[in-house]
Amino acid sequence: MGVEARVLLYAETEARARAAAKAAFDRMIELDHVLSDYQADSELNRLVARGPDVAVPVSEDLFAVLAAAQEFSRRSGGAFDVTVKPLVQLWKGALKAGREPEAQALEQVLRRVGFEKLCLDPKRRTVLFRAAGMALDLGAIGKGYACDEALEVLKQEGVESALIDLGGDLVLGAPPPGRKGWTVSLGCGGREILVALSECAVATSGDTEQFTVLESVRYSHILDPRSGRPLADAPCVSVVARDGMTADALASAASVLGIADGRRLVAAQAGAWVEFADPRFVPLFDGVTLDGWRAGSKGDAPVFGVEDGALTGRVGPGRPGGEITTERAYTCFELELDGVLDPSLEAGLRLPLSPDVPAVEIPFGGPRAVAPFLEGEWNHLVIRVSGASGRIDVWLNGARIRDGSLLEGPPGPAGRIGLWVRGGAEPPQTLRARFKNLRIREIRSERPEDD
Repeated sequence: MGVEARVLLYAETEARARAAAKAAFDRMIELDHVLSDYQADSELNRLVARGPDVAVPVSEDLFAVLAAAQEFSRRSGGAFDVTVKPLVQLWKGALKAGREPEAQALEQVLRRVGFEKLCLDPKRRTVLFRAAGMALDLGAIGKGYACDEALEVLKQEGVESALIDLGGDLVLGAPPPGRKGWTVSLGCGGREILVALSECAVATSGDTEQFTVLESVRYSHILDPRSGRPLADAPCVSVVARDGMTADALASAASVLGIADGRRLVAAQAGAWVEFADPRFVPLFDGVTLDGWRAGSKGDAPVFGVEDGALTGRVGPGRPGGEITTERAYTCFELELDGVLDPSLEAGLRLPLSPDVPAVEIPFGGPRAVAPFLEGEWNHLVIRVSGASGRIDVWLNGARIRDGSLLEGPPGPAGRIGLWVRGGAEPPQTLRARFKNLRIREIRSERPEDD
């Protein structure tokens, strides 16, 4: 598929490791002859060469990938679409010549693009094109499928602890011996975070390295199949999912949809989550250390630590609760984070407004919850604080739940953002609040339209 393949594995003997690795590579080579649009004689290209209005029988592998692609196209409203190849060819040629495509040429090519023009018959396992000149590009889903299949081969060979890397798409088996997971980087363009993962898949989509600048306009290599145009500023998207094909397709679709709609798409997929590297935001937490944070006013920083890449607050016997705050002070800002709470735990944010106004609390759990988290699940929170005006806007899991209202709470360190956990005077058991992907961007003005 035109990319480098890598297999890392742990086996009982070198002979078993070599045999298992060879079997995995053989399977990926087999799939390359099926799914590649680079090989002229691949099954995919032979299908395309048959032209329109002909129901062509295809292999189980090709049909499985195309059927999954159509499902992701429907879910994303066409933001993911494997029929996009004619558009890719048009823009590649035009930008190489130093210009945009002619409007008429773009209109003509769009008539050959659209997932609704691709007809699959699962009973007969056939594929039919409904328009002349259609072509398919499986680069945004085929690599994930090949990784899944390679890992399955390794398991059949008795290897459970393995990592498959195909052009940056990762599928992870059991962790390496003695470790909690494989250390994986999410994000791109210098805005990466490190996490430990296993038994899942990771795919990243973005235009950090692949773009063209023409007359001061930046053209991404990522196209929106609906408009037929490159994205202006494609965010870097990393998706973690249960399998490689799902992670691959969701990352591509989320990149086209943008942050808000992309999060909603991924949230609807069981077992999947997404990390956006928005260049406007800077990390508040690096996933490894407590750099940039300090003990709250009660001196109880040991309540908070780093566990499995998450900023974690614990309460339990001998530890009734505590707080940790940022070292820096902020006035006008937008903050986002992902968090999960153990049941019955009280936790929340303490937000500054100005030196003259006490900080306010936004509880996530407990009877006073303003932004009630779904118990036992990762929740995505976005909060916008507009300085001395006291305006606070809150979004939880994509839904706006507070619109500019001033919240009340106990005093706190003015200007510094705090995280707190409480569990009563003597909680009977240890409870945790875990936070990841804490990011912030400072706002130039208190008026949203000025940002």
